[in-house]
Amino acid sequence: MYKRALIPLDGSAVAESIVPFILEIAGPLDMQVALVRVIVPSPPLAVEGAKRAVNVAGTVSTRDGLRIEAEEQAVCLRSDDMKEAIAAFVERRAPSYQRR
Repeated sequence: MYKRALIPLDGSAVAESIVPFILEIAGPLDMQVALVRVIVPSPPLAVEGAKRAVNVAGTVSTRDGLRIEAEEQAVCLRSDDMKEAIAAFVERRAPSYQRR
């Protein structure tokens, strides 16, 4: 049968209200319960830049690796997605990234 129950939590009271029910079911079945924190999706430009930096790590000099990282960060900092991230944080809402 099942050995583990994964409970995705987003910080809301609604999501957390399920925990006692899962624990009640999991106990008699000797199941592990894992709480998984669901996070807001990352900005696509930041993810692409991080992937590029990771993919070249170990194949270029430290200096070139840092240059690539700086270039990718510069793209993110000048993007509309960065402005959206700041606005969403200030307005306490989830961001809507457009990859711009």
